[in-house]
Amino acid sequence: MKRVFLWLMVLLLAFDILPMPIYAESEGTDMAGSGSAEDPFIITGLDQLNAMRNDLSAHYRLAADIDASDTANWDGGAGWKPIGERGNGDESEQFTGEFDGAGYVIRNLTINRPSEQGVGLFGMIGTGGVVRNLGIEGGSVIGSNFTGALAGNNNGTVERAHASVDVTGYGGVGGLVGYDYGHIISSYATGNVSGTNDVGGLAGRSDRTITESYATGNVVGENDVGGLVGLLFGGNLTRSYFSGKVMARGYYIGGLVGSLDSGDVSQSYNIGSVSGDRVAGGIVGISVYGHIGKTYTSGTVTTASGDVGGVLGANNGAMMENNYWDSETSGQSSGCSYNNDDYGVECVVTKLTTAQALGQASYTGFDFDADWFMVDGSTRPFLRSEWSQTISNVHQLQLMAMDPTANYTLANNIDFGNLFKDDSRADMWGTSDEAGAGFAPIGDSALGAFTGRLDGQGVCGPRLDH
Repeated sequence: MKRVFLWLMVLLLAFDILPMPIYAESEGTDMAGSGSAEDPFIITGLDQLNAMRNDLSAHYRLAADIDASDTANWDGGAGWKPIGERGNGDESEQFTGEFDGAGYVIRNLTINRPSEQGVGLFGMIGTGGVVRNLGIEGGSVIGSNFTGALAGNNNGTVERAHASVDVTGYGGVGGLVGYDYGHIISSYATGNVSGTNDVGGLAGRSDRTITESYATGNVVGENDVGGLVGLLFGGNLTRSYFSGKVMARGYYIGGLVGSLDSGDVSQSYNIGSVSGDRVAGGIVGISVYGHIGKTYTSGTVTTASGDVGGVLGANNGAMMENNYWDSETSGQSSGCSYNNDDYGVECVVTKLTTAQALGQASYTGFDFDADWFMVDGSTRPFLRSEWSQTISNVHQLQLMAMDPTANYTLANNIDFGNLFKDDSRADMWGTSDEAGAGFAPIGDSALGAFTGRLDGQGVCGPRLDH
């Protein structure tokens, strides 16, 4: 019977009539492979995914998309039980193996554990643990403290992972990771995130490294709320951006980081909006020591009362250099609302008009050969690390201009939606319904003609509406 099923799959694929995505037939908990780095366990079904908890130090690799819809009915409605626990620090209870998603996606995962800590697909990725090349899409994740779609806690490495899941928790809540004290590299989150304290679009709190990552969802909380990270405590945030909305009912609210404590924010930008009660900034809400450099922001920043700045709400000793804000789109005439002179440092920020923000000459200190790229006069600066030959978002579509000789592939439909039809010019093209030129055509006399190849793979091309 199984052989008949496989032949039927082959015929359907040959005639291009098999609906996508393809989910493999479940094989129970038995997995091919030995679990070593050279011969990882191969996962093709939900039961096998669940069986990972039986060996937390092994190596695993997905070989198909996983439909996790059944988890909504598991454990009396509590759903998926996170793999690995932070516990009392015992590494034997943490996931210290390697999970390679191989580009596949886990869909419709449900976790409904509002009274539990360390909630996500993984409860705890321990030291040496690695999760890479994995997507989590659909479903919902609900927990208490340290809650994220991929991991409640991460002390290992998360690389090339993404989550498109709404996440709800209490403290330390992130769209991808709740509490990160490991490494997050080349990853992103697009779901909405809500919590109370230490809430971020990517990570609720981070003590180590986040680089080349982004978030685009709405982030809602009370205190220490940021577009990417709620609380950055001694960690580094580099080459990353945010483009959603941050909304808080309390204080310390930032477009990238809510509260910066002795950490570093550099080579990053925010085009999303920020609103809250008090102490808010387009990049950081409040800083205590640390460093903020080579950043820019264009999103609106508003508070009900006190300490609101285009870049920084309140500065207590952070060193600053080469930071810019668009005073027209942000609605803020001051880059720093409050600078504590007792620390003996200055709040170094530069005000730009929208027209100036679209000009490369305005960004003194930015390295446009190594770190940044812009279509001069038409866009704000993009990070060169955003460029990809596989195009999955509007930024990557525009960044085809960075190398018009390369070959590109559309990974999914690209829809600009109302980006150019709203009343804000905070987007990368400085375009609203009333002003701006919109998307910059690929190929011109300055950057060269497009001589590469764009394979749409049958998906819908960009809907520009401008």
